[in-house]
Amino acid sequence: MKKAMLIFALIGMTIVSCKKEDPVPADPVPTPTPVTTNWTAVNTGLTDLRVHSLLNVGTTLFVGTEDGVFVSSDNGSTWTAANSGISGLSILSLTNLGSTIFAGTDGSGVFSSTNNGTSWTEVNSGLSNLTIYSLATDGTSIFAGNSEGTVAVSANNGSSWTEINTGSPLKVRSIAISGTKIFAGLGNNGVFLSNDNGGTWTAINTGLEVSGGGIQNVFALLVSGSTIYAGTNGDGGIYKSTNSGLSWTNSGTGLSSALVLSLVMNGNKMFAGTDYGGVATSTNNGDSWVQTVSSGPLFNGTAESLATNSTFVFAGSDGDGVFRRAL
Repeated sequence: MKKAMLIFALIGMTIVSCKKEDPVPADPVPTPTPVTTNWTAVNTGLTDLRVHSLLNVGTTLFVGTEDGVFVSSDNGSTWTAANSGISGLSILSLTNLGSTIFAGTDGSGVFSSTNNGTSWTEVNSGLSNLTIYSLATDGTSIFAGNSEGTVAVSANNGSSWTEINTGSPLKVRSIAISGTKIFAGLGNNGVFLSNDNGGTWTAINTGLEVSGGGIQNVFALLVSGSTIYAGTNGDGGIYKSTNSGLSWTNSGTGLSSALVLSLVMNGNKMFAGTDYGGVATSTNNGDSWVQTVSSGPLFNGTAESLATNSTFVFAGSDGDGVFRRAL
């Protein structure tokens, strides 16, 4: 698979995405014949097609690549570079808190923009690790997951951060928030839960065990109502919990790949981006999935990140750029 991977998660009303890297490929789960629908590559203006993160805010779409941030106001038909002030151009994660956009980088920390990416300001006070794999917001605070198992919290728009160790030394690949509960997906260490704004963390992995031993590698987390979904590279691809992570059940029927890198929901439609399996969709809360593509670069590559607006779903691929299809 490609050298870098990313997960995309939906946090409340905020779409969050983050880079994933070098998972061990899992055997595909049995699947019906994939159904092909119309995906279109929309890469005009992109100078790098290694897409690690996607974010839609209002009528503006942001994409994070190995050559920085690009912005589109026409549903991805054209892109413009938006990197003034960013010192590290490898963008691993994106999120927003209101009209402020945050970009997490590979080694240069977090940058914020209050003008739709026209200019960016470094906001790293309190961050000891500047490789930011995941970003999320709860409407008030910002959460940043780094490469050493730490989640940093900022309550002042990134002006300062407080770091809390999850108890695992592994990468925090995804963060999801449900009310006062914060979920963190870690590499080869499942899901951790905090009930006190990140102050303390507890592993919640019943049902996420791998058949050969160990715990699932969690790339993506998505909260929908009282249900939380985890995208993994384990035996079944997607798992869900209806009891705040106390137990998990497999929810990957119909996926053509058991390595799920990104998740997003729009209304009653859920989308899952996979490694070498394209994008699948579910309209029954993840009980079953149907493939939306069965050939071409999106199916044969990595759908590392996903985003939606009122009209389209967008998929970011590590090496083939951005793809778009109608909802």
